[in-house]
Amino acid sequence: MTLAIVQVTLFGLHIPLEIVILGVITGLIYSLLAVGIILAYKSSRVINFAHGEMGALAAGLIPWLVIVKGWPYWPAVLLALAVAALTGVFMELVIIRHFSKSARLIVLVATIGASQLFFAFGTFIPKGAALGRAIFPTPFRASVQIGSLTLSTGPILILITVQLLRSWLGEKIDHIFKSHSFGIVMGILLGITTMLANAAGPVAVLYLLSVGLPKWALIGTSAFTFFVINLFKVPFSAHLGLITPSSLMMALVLAPLIILGFFCGKYIAGAMPQKLFETFLLICTAIGALRLIW
Repeated sequence: MTLAIVQVTLFGLHIPLEIVILGVITGLIYSLLAVGIILAYKSSRVINFAHGEMGALAAGLIPWLVIVKGWPYWPAVLLALAVAALTGVFMELVIIRHFSKSARLIVLVATIGASQLFFAFGTFIPKGAALGRAIFPTPFRASVQIGSLTLSTGPILILITVQLLRSWLGEKIDHIFKSHSFGIVMGILLGITTMLANAAGPVAVLYLLSVGLPKWALIGTSAFTFFVINLFKVPFSAHLGLITPSSLMMALVLAPLIILGFFCGKYIAGAMPQKLFETFLLICTAIGALRLIW
């Protein structure tokens, strides 16, 4: 399957579609890792620094068994899954339960030690020239050609896995977004970004969308949040010399336009259905975030 090459232009920056696709797939890989870390944290209240090595140890067995030893793909996968399950049992019995009454920092350090242990076990898996030249085994062969980029079976499987996780874990992931711990983390990010660069808008929008608020509740919550934040920032901004007579005069001149924007925004938001409103916010957030780094 071949797709014609397309170039994305944003703020004068020409980005080939191949780069965009690679970025999306790389982000999805990190999102899969993040889902595993979050689920482990929600079940044990421990940030597991051995998370990556647990997967690497099991995954490293598959190419050795299939390519070097000549095993069929599915038996090799089943054995790798068994090894992955054993690493999970080890973490639960030896780390989590053993240090259940210890400080969380001690448990965190213990997961780092477990990570080094899994890494050491992984070094015993033979790695010859045959493995260095080989492609990681997959259950089927497929490819998609996008310009000069060829997506092989691996990226396609990643896209399929993400979609399956969304279907299977949708409610659990929604529960994470609505948890107090997630709100605290996003609140800290909100405070840091608004004080450093007045750039808390994207953070606030992403959090409020993830919570699943109706559009008027989202607008009201956002307005009240930034009212409180900006009121709190006044003495700090004045101390830093950010509030001056000229900036106050500019704010006074722009005040009528702000009032006009309020009524226009109310009319536009009222005409938008919830889904279109959320999509519009995400597009504006993405443009604003890109503008900050460009």
